[in-house]
Amino acid sequence: MKQYLILALASLFAVHTHSQTLGDYRSNGAVNFTTTTNWQVLTALPSIWSAATTAPAASLTLANANTISVLSAHTLTYSSNFNFASNTNFTINIVGPIASAGSFTVGYGNGLSTVRIERSANYPATNIFQNHTFRNLLLVGTGATRAFSFTSNLTITNSLNIVSGTLSLPAFNLTDINLSINSAGNITVTGNQTLTRSNITANFSGNSRTLNFQGTLNMSGTPGSSITANFSGTSGLFQVTGNTSLANSSITANFVDNSLGANGILRFSGNLNLSTNSTVNLSGTYASLESNSNSVSLSASTINLLSSNQYFRLASNSTLGFSNASKIKLLAANGLLDIGDNVTINGANATNYIQLSSTSKVQNDFSTNNNFVFPIGSASNFLPVTVNSLPGGGNPKFTIGVFEGASNDAQPGGPAADKPPIVDAVWTISQDGNNSKNVSLSFGWQTALEGSLFNGLANNQMGVSNYNTATPGWNPAVAGTGNNSSNSFTTGTFSIPGSGAISSFALGQVGYILPLLTRNFTAAANNGQVKLNWTGVATHITAYFEVERSSSAIGKFEKIATIPVTAVGEANYQFVDANPIKPESHYRIKITDERNRVSYTKTLKVNLGSTHFALDNLYPTLTSGKINLLISNTRQKQVRVDIIDQQGRTVRSQSLTVNEGSQLYTLDVGLLAGGQYFLLLNNGAETINSRFIKQ
Repeated sequence: MKQYLILALASLFAVHTHSQTLGDYRSNGAVNFTTTTNWQVLTALPSIWSAATTAPAASLTLANANTISVLSAHTLTYSSNFNFASNTNFTINIVGPIASAGSFTVGYGNGLSTVRIERSANYPATNIFQNHTFRNLLLVGTGATRAFSFTSNLTITNSLNIVSGTLSLPAFNLTDINLSINSAGNITVTGNQTLTRSNITANFSGNSRTLNFQGTLNMSGTPGSSITANFSGTSGLFQVTGNTSLANSSITANFVDNSLGANGILRFSGNLNLSTNSTVNLSGTYASLESNSNSVSLSASTINLLSSNQYFRLASNSTLGFSNASKIKLLAANGLLDIGDNVTINGANATNYIQLSSTSKVQNDFSTNNNFVFPIGSASNFLPVTVNSLPGGGNPKFTIGVFEGASNDAQPGGPAADKPPIVDAVWTISQDGNNSKNVSLSFGWQTALEGSLFNGLANNQMGVSNYNTATPGWNPAVAGTGNNSSNSFTTGTFSIPGSGAISSFALGQVGYILPLLTRNFTAAANNGQVKLNWTGVATHITAYFEVERSSSAIGKFEKIATIPVTAVGEANYQFVDANPIKPESHYRIKITDERNRVSYTKTLKVNLGSTHFALDNLYPTLTSGKINLLISNTRQKQVRVDIIDQQGRTVRSQSLTVNEGSQLYTLDVGLLAGGQYFLLLNNGAETINSRFIKQ
């Protein structure tokens, strides 16, 4: 039957200095618990002791406050099988030597009795307690830290407390038991350990404490079993040397007082097999999880690194297997999973993968022509990366991360970019070699992360933008081969800089540079002037825009206006050029952010001659009903509008009267079928084309 009461450590310590209580027993020579020989009983206060008339094990009068004491000069001998008749919470305090005439079955009552063994020297208990069933066992070393060692298993149904001592034993016998351990020393279990529907909670005080299972550890049951080890000092160690198998069970290591250089370690030296909703949990800043075995296998189970700056090491030449919706989770800040050389990962997919926070990483050593899949993702989406290491640049270690929400500085938590056509994820890749390393990269994603336009892109319209940390800013799309139906993209040869410099990647539409710090940028002639409009996305009030103008697209641009940021976030801006360059002017916006980093918009041309005709803007490019056309023209004309589907069929035509200047026209496309369309404007002499997507 399970015992649920966990005794407070302080109450157990009180045994040593308890006040005398009527009915207490004490030794007066060599004793055993089944006879009255040499036992005295306290019959009157303050201190009147009388010869016992009942053996301690047979006493029916023991109360919760009573103590049976074996003094230091007297030997206690076990010589028969017996069980204490009492069902109370009495205490046995053994300071003297302990002997046994054989192997005997002993029970210490039906209550929550405590056996306290105090030693001023190391205590090799051999197999004296082989068949004893303790409710609570308290081991106390005096004068120094004492070593308590047992050659037989211990059966403890409620709590084990170790004060100024270390403990070594073959095993606990635990079936349907809740065991509480409090220790100021180390505990080593040398044999194989099996927990069935049982739970161990171990609390360690002091620095450099260890809980060491040197054999195999098997935990199971319905409900399952658990081991929770709490270390209040630095440099704690919870180690299992043999194979570990968990079914419907959990292992948790909590390292409370932790810092870099004094971190706690949860170590599995044998194979680790988790099944049927099992978990391994690591808590504590800078704590480490180590697997030094041939295999880590997860089936419907999870490994959780719960605190910041944690480290998980997988041994070289080992296998990591996932199945049945299993995860390794590094969802706190700055976690790191270090995959050793030649690790094989099996079973990774959209429900079985390594979940990363925005600042956590996975790293792996590479050799030339090594092709390795990093099965990573966010807390909710699988976002794998395959790195194919090409010749040249040595054999570095690659470090990979991913986060959702593209940002204008390619860092997690940074201000969001305007990203209508992209996949809402950014991958970060670095390598520790001194030289750059040639690779090809393959990215995978889930449809839920696709931007509003992305799922309608043809494969040849897909690309990857790269963020350069040396000259901060996003570069145009990297060439490669995409497959929109399978949500995959593979780059051509790409050079990853060395020495830990971070490269960032975001999937998008060819021709877009991420992020777009301005959008809806238009420039239109009107009555001899040019009116510029744009939407700015600012992250700080100290950022600003500069309007630049040139007589040609490749000419020298000059600043003609400075426009300060009016608000953090999204806002509309405009500028009117009263004296534009004729016959045509070219405009762009220079953006300077709060860190003095510079980026530019695309360049717009405004024709101020007699034949100017332009579609300055079409929006929204993804619509379920209407689209807006901003058309500028030097004189009134009839314009034919054709809408063409992807098969080249004209699905709609109409005529517009386009007035002089820059005007906005609205078309209703709500009756069109979903898909991508091309829009053609023809004024009889010129044809302008654009495109949009109907949802």
